[in-house]
Amino acid sequence: GLWFSAACFTSQSTAGLPEVATTPTTPTTPTAPEPELPEWKHRISDSALATWVGSPNFNYRTPRAAGAKPTHVTVHWMDGIATVAECRAALRRELGLSPDALLGVGIDRLDYTKGVEERLQAVDSLLTRFPEFRGRFTFAQLAAPSRTKIVRYRELNERIEQLTAEINAKWSTGDGYRPIALLRAHHEPPEVYRFFRAADLCYVSSLHDGMNLVAKEFVAARD
Repeated sequence: GLWFSAACFTSQSTAGLPEVATTPTTPTTPTAPEPELPEWKHRISDSALATWVGSPNFNYRTPRAAGAKPTHVTVHWMDGIATVAECRAALRRELGLSPDALLGVGIDRLDYTKGVEERLQAVDSLLTRFPEFRGRFTFAQLAAPSRTKIVRYRELNERIEQLTAEINAKWSTGDGYRPIALLRAHHEPPEVYRFFRAADLCYVSSLHDGMNLVAKEFVAARD
């Protein structure tokens, strides 16, 4: 069967919906009842319920009610994690930033659906339009390598590195300031949460994403 994880429908809870007018047709041989929904075997989008529609008896003209199923995030990584003040101080030292530097963070796989290029261009635009942030704002992009054997992903990686180098060269200063810190590596959840706690903002700019929990995780990591 087919699984839909966005703009999905369920054959349940149709009470109260208007009847759909249909054109009388010649009676046909009765068909077997539609199979029961199978057990959930996949994580589904937090914006819709998944419905099995693979049955040959599935009637697309029957009114169906849309539903929502919020998805939780795991926060046990917070157990024993350093305080916000400790995370802020430690990460600013590691990134070579001043104690009062403003820090933004992005957490993504290096994937063309995540809008990473557009995000870095936004940093360039910020510094162009608002000079007061030059030398003070740094954006740390945690970019886990993804599908590196596929040509399109390798090309994306090269573009991201080139764009980062261009923006850093444009806005760097004699004291070693660089507006973008590109951290191309896989980061375990405790390290990700450390960045969440240390950052002043988190930038989520996915262009085409089925489910993105980064914003929820950022909020959960705050005190």
